[in-house]
Amino acid sequence: MPRPSKCKFYKERGRRTAVRLYAMQQNERNTALYEAILRLNSLDECIRFFDDLCAVTELRTMEQRYAVAGCLLQGKVYSEIRRETGASSATVSRVNRMLNYGTGSVPRACARTWPHRASPPTQRNKEGPIMSVSIQDFGKSTSGQTVKLATLKNDFIEVQLLSYAAIIHRIIVKDRKGNPVDVVLGYDTAADYELNTDSMGAAVGRFANRIAGAQFPLYEEIVHITPNQNGNCLHSGLHGFNHTMFDVAPDPGETDSVTMTATSPPGQTVPRQF
Repeated sequence: MPRPSKCKFYKERGRRTAVRLYAMQQNERNTALYEAILRLNSLDECIRFFDDLCAVTELRTMEQRYAVAGCLLQGKVYSEIRRETGASSATVSRVNRMLNYGTGSVPRACARTWPHRASPPTQRNKEGPIMSVSIQDFGKSTSGQTVKLATLKNDFIEVQLLSYAAIIHRIIVKDRKGNPVDVVLGYDTAADYELNTDSMGAAVGRFANRIAGAQFPLYEEIVHITPNQNGNCLHSGLHGFNHTMFDVAPDPGETDSVTMTATSPPGQTVPRQF
């Protein structure tokens, strides 16, 4: 039977998981601590309360993460945030994920703490950064087929995908100075991708890597397949997914993903020769 292959690019559903866990934990956690915090009368009393309750490292970690959240909401780049707060890149990334996929309580608190700094929560999509999806023509393959370019973009990152081989054409992020840079290797034209032998940025299949000598045992038979690299069969040979034209379309009802689909008929990828 034909075997469909789908390459789906979508954002993490972390916020929904966080909200579900939050709702579940309301019935399980002891709320005495949070009720006590709400009854503190002044900033000085709050500081003394946490000084008594927490270790110094625990307090510094929470204070640092909150400061990082304020910097991120201000739009500062990672290098600047690290200089200001002393936080590691891992901490900045973790706080950024929390802002994008958390319950939304920290951005609201930051907006009250630093009204001149933090973006109001209404400027952030409750599911994370606002994502846009567009599909346009990229060029022609050597056989004259139209190659499509799908672009997924939000305030932090832009990913460009090609319908030829489901290639990741570009990933554009900001460098330490805030300038957009492409961080993947690639070619400028569809024909260049088609002629390259490195599967650069491409989906590979039905199998990846090499089959030595372009042959393998199957039960009591030796199956010979088409060699395409120094006598070996690499990434499914001459008709693998890295040489396949995919159909590309936005997912119905979604604004943050596309689906790429191709059909691999039996025997096309690795024609048998007994």
